[in-house]
Parts: sequence; structure tokens; C-alpha cells
Amino acid sequence: MIIILSTCFGSKNSVLEKTCYSVTFLSLSDAYF
Repeated sequence: MIIILSTCFGSKNSVLEKTCYSVTFLSLSDAYF
């Protein structure tokens, strides 16, 4: 998971970064709510 996130945030592809932020947010929301 950490590796995937670092790969996403390390990329220069803004669309990919936004997708990763969305997935991360959904994962955290799912985990806490």
C-alpha cells in the first residue's frame, strides 16, 4: 500500500495523483466510518 501511494504521489501525472488521492480518501473513510 505504501509503495503504491509513493509511486502515485511521486508521478508527474496529475490525473493519476488525483485518482490516488480519491482512492486514499475513500480507503480512509471506509476504515474509519
